[in-house]
Amino acid sequence: MISTLEERLAVRELARAVGGRAARLVAAALLGTLTFIDPELDSEHTVAVDGGVYGGYPGFAERVREGVRELAGAERAGRVRLAYVKDSTSAGAAVIAAVAARRQP
Repeated sequence: MISTLEERLAVRELARAVGGRAARLVAAALLGTLTFIDPELDSEHTVAVDGGVYGGYPGFAERVREGVRELAGAERAGRVRLAYVKDSTSAGAAVIAAVAARRQP
């Protein structure tokens, strides 16, 4: 069965809505973590972000940044830098393992 133009447009709108919601959830999670560390976001923070959606979904990174601005305000959001770093998950795990190993007696 062939889809109609109306059906394809509806699917596109649904995909945009889902992508927008996902970006806002990422922004909320990042901001929640940052405000746990620095409640007033007084300092500069760089967050390494990895993932196929963040790096590959057109406009997703900007939508996450918009979410951070909306939730934190422009001034505080200006102190948060999101940096796409491919394979940052592996690097982060290695840093955590090194720190944990150093703390053991």
